[in-house]
Amino acid sequence: MVTLNAAAAARLRAELDHDLTQLARVRDQIAVRASATDETTTYALALLLMNYYTGVEKLLRRVALNFGGLPPAGERWHAGLLEGLTIDLPGLRPRCCVPRPPNGWQTCFGSGTPCATSMPGPSGAPTSTGS
Repeated sequence: MVTLNAAAAARLRAELDHDLTQLARVRDQIAVRASATDETTTYALALLLMNYYTGVEKLLRRVALNFGGLPPAGERWHAGLLEGLTIDLPGLRPRCCVPRPPNGWQTCFGSGTPCATSMPGPSGAPTSTGS
């Protein structure tokens, strides 16, 4: 874990705000192209989705590094990152991600059903996106 002084904390905040702004921009670009059926736009959409996922991953790794120790390593580091950020660390940071779906991330992502429909909300009750 990194010790943050006021200047480092302000810089981290600015970097995270920048990342969130960039993610919102990519999200908006995805929304504009989501109904596309032509091959070129579909490939562009795939690249935008990859950029969005990579941006979220970068942001979460930065949070994990600064507020909870080193991000996980190894073959399952992606799942370990998400799972580690579901833990509330009192005095350090609240949980940053909702807990793992009951049947695992693979089921959630592979089912064609948005994860939010099967993941518990902050109260523990299932959420629904209406999708």
